[in-house]
Amino acid sequence: MARNEVTVETRAGERKIAVNEIAKISFGDEPRELRLGRDSALRAAYDRALEDLSKVNIDALSRDVVKQDALFYLAWAQAKQGLEGGDKAKGARMLQQFLETYPESYHYYEAVRTLGDLAVAFGRHDVAVKYYRQYGEAPFPEYQLEASLKVAASLRVQGEWQQAMAEYEKVLASSLDSPEVVKQKQFARIGKAACLAGLGKPDEGVALIRQVLRENPAEGNRILYARAYNALGDCHRALKQPKQALLDYLHTDLLYPDDPDAHAEALYHLAKLWREAAKNSERALQATTLLRNRYAGTRWAKQLGGS
Repeated sequence: MARNEVTVETRAGERKIAVNEIAKISFGDEPRELRLGRDSALRAAYDRALEDLSKVNIDALSRDVVKQDALFYLAWAQAKQGLEGGDKAKGARMLQQFLETYPESYHYYEAVRTLGDLAVAFGRHDVAVKYYRQYGEAPFPEYQLEASLKVAASLRVQGEWQQAMAEYEKVLASSLDSPEVVKQKQFARIGKAACLAGLGKPDEGVALIRQVLRENPAEGNRILYARAYNALGDCHRALKQPKQALLDYLHTDLLYPDDPDAHAEALYHLAKLWREAAKNSERALQATTLLRNRYAGTRWAKQLGGS
């Protein structure tokens, strides 16, 4: 087993399977708790996964590949639970320890990707960029494109507009045309529009976002629409049009609140715009309260501070 591929023995001989084609690997001699825990983790039932995986006597496992799988899913489930409000620091430590022990594991790319997500949750976007770039070192184009989107998002938070733009352009320049890549390109266009606002070209950003909205129906694209209206709000703020920006962020809040980060971002701007542009302290308080209650601990709640 290696980072990029797994070799399995078949009746016809050895067969190499690329990591991006593997959903999971089961072992004939694995304990029942490992099988149950792995399956729970893969369907995002992280509490149940930790309950089962904690029962595995890892020291008693005779084969290193089975031990490696048990340690990975235990660390990964802890990390994913942390991203949902659990102990993020514990999950990060466990994943880092796993990578130190098994740096060539076929779980490597999922581990560094998740560590990047944890770094974002901690507000360490500089660290997130490092992990996402490691994820992008995979030889699989779909991993590389996802990594570029994630790197760009963290660069935007740091105000590195030109560098973020370059990452979005990588995605847009891809010759791949699978449904997933087509969707990634739409998100890249929205990200590029937000960068244009940051670079002092908000009019170009507005035009690009309007084009994306025309070409993609709202049905089935709710998260895309949330990101689009947030970026539109960024552009209108840059154009010194706060009331129009308020309406943009309201679209995300009222119509497309499905994505937690996008919704938290919209609430952050609404809390400020209701107070500053609309002189409506009651609506500002409502947005502030919802942000702090539903998304406490996010960078948006922290940025709002004591206002």
